[in-house]
Amino acid sequence: MSTLSDKPTIGTRFDDILSRLQGVRRTASGAMALCPAHNDKDPSLSVSEGTDGRVLLHCHAGCSYEEIQHALGLGPNDISRDERQAPTACKSEAVQGTGRRPEMSTSPESEPVTVSALAEKTALPEEHLRQLGLRDDPSGRVAVPYFDAGGREAMIKWRVSLSGDPKYIHAKGDSARVYGLNWLAQREDKCFVVLVEGESCTWTLLHCDYPVLGIPGASNAEKLELVHIRDVPYIYIVQERDDAGCQFVDGLTKRLRALHWVGDVFILQPPEGIKDTNDWYKSDPDGFKPCFEKALEDAAPLDYFPDPFKGAILDCGSFLQEDIRRPNNLLGDGVFTEGCLAVLYGVPGTGKSWALLQQAVAIATGSVWFGFPTVRTRVAYLNLELPGYYLKERVQTILRASEIPDDLFLISQPFLTGRIDVLNPDHILGFKRMIKNHGIRLLILDAFSRIHTADEISGQQMGEVMGACDELRFETKSAVELCHHERKGQTSRGSAGDSDIDALRGHSRLLSDPQTLIRLREVKKRLRLAFTKLNLGPPVDGIWLARREDGTFEVTEEPPDKSMEREENIEALENAGREAGAAGLTVAKAQALMPHRRGENTVHNIFKDLGFKKVGSGRTTTWVFKGQNESRN
Repeated sequence: MSTLSDKPTIGTRFDDILSRLQGVRRTASGAMALCPAHNDKDPSLSVSEGTDGRVLLHCHAGCSYEEIQHALGLGPNDISRDERQAPTACKSEAVQGTGRRPEMSTSPESEPVTVSALAEKTALPEEHLRQLGLRDDPSGRVAVPYFDAGGREAMIKWRVSLSGDPKYIHAKGDSARVYGLNWLAQREDKCFVVLVEGESCTWTLLHCDYPVLGIPGASNAEKLELVHIRDVPYIYIVQERDDAGCQFVDGLTKRLRALHWVGDVFILQPPEGIKDTNDWYKSDPDGFKPCFEKALEDAAPLDYFPDPFKGAILDCGSFLQEDIRRPNNLLGDGVFTEGCLAVLYGVPGTGKSWALLQQAVAIATGSVWFGFPTVRTRVAYLNLELPGYYLKERVQTILRASEIPDDLFLISQPFLTGRIDVLNPDHILGFKRMIKNHGIRLLILDAFSRIHTADEISGQQMGEVMGACDELRFETKSAVELCHHERKGQTSRGSAGDSDIDALRGHSRLLSDPQTLIRLREVKKRLRLAFTKLNLGPPVDGIWLARREDGTFEVTEEPPDKSMEREENIEALENAGREAGAAGLTVAKAQALMPHRRGENTVHNIFKDLGFKKVGSGRTTTWVFKGQNESRN
């Protein structure tokens, strides 16, 4: 026992010492607090006043008086040893399973604790407790051994009080452990295990032949290891009806997630007015087991981690019987549906924003878009490229004299400030709120490069961006359409045979993730809308567009094939050459006879391919057909 040697006014010195301590809890004899001399989690420092006014300090875990003095920051004149009490000490042999106990003093106020007294307090048979290894100690305490899974004694806790604080102490250097590992390991049936808080609740369920592990307090869930529960498919947690019970469940929930345990968890509670499992048993020992069985049956499942497959795994027969609704078409037959992801792409300057704005107006009004029928629904167009006044002018141009659509929402400067980033959780939440509050069913994002800060060449980063888009459409059921650019090196002009699928800029995730890919490209001085990928509908032929003077597009005819034009010109000159005979044809006359007018060099090449003979020179030159068609390819 350590004492303060000063004799101040009664109560003053006592309160001063309490102010230096943490976790102070008043008791009938003084107070209990966390010992400052060791890593104390359960208060083990007794603080009381002697009859002469001195403050008495005693660490039940065995800290010396010098250690307490140093931890409190007291000088040698502030504290001295009380020679009436033997110094406290804890021997490590107790931890090593030698059966020797720590040499700990017993305060005069301590009540003797025996296995028999514990049996009476818990209403459990004394023989049962002794079979669990509990034994009386000459010091008036009960040794409660902790065994590892192999049955070896790993440490001893000492029950020092039946009802006061602290109830348990252990040797300095020992740490909290899971209780009951050896009895669980001995069971052949490990179809489930019950997790309770503390030793007495563990004794209770062991007495009733339940597989159980005792967790040493609400704050020690991390003591549970995967090896303890690896082969157990179901865990039942007994949640006591107080704040500590909530902390107990919360701690175990986090621990099970951290361990990557993959079983199912259930929660049960004692009846109203009953604190824990042992009190539950004591309230009706004969009726406890049927009542506990019913509680196990009625236990509520706990989602201790967000399982994406919960409720999603069906056998084939059940799946086929489910009423799974086909998504509603928004554009054409499967070009756009509710909840799909689409990308419209092309090189800068081809008019992607014009085409998307015309699409937005068409779907918001239920009108036709470039020959495709639409279903009227609410559309939100996020403009991150054009200044706000340009967007306004374009929408007015598209609408012309039409009524302003109630189902079209525009998000643009100057009302939108700051950068938008779909990898920002707050921005994703903002998107979800907007879609929900306004009933949006199609969200157009123009341009894709301005809604993220990721590297478009990185598969990992593009996967995160695509995942954010998936999160939006899966949770809101809104379709999402991205406006994007083509790879560098692509030109605004090309032939209709160029690869559309390879032109999209960025990582291949941009090709694989969307259900719809649409390419807008200038070909033969006209614009071609190619439906590169349609996962949700039948294939669709490309559409040719012409730009009006006001910038909008309209459907036009496909440009003629130049190879066919050449064949038609060759056929016309061959027939004319046969009819002209020896008189031959001049270049000027040949140009007049060709259905597709071409230059002089082209005419000369056709004459040569047909085997015409050149006669004369200069302006009088004629070409005479000799019937040498074998030279044609």
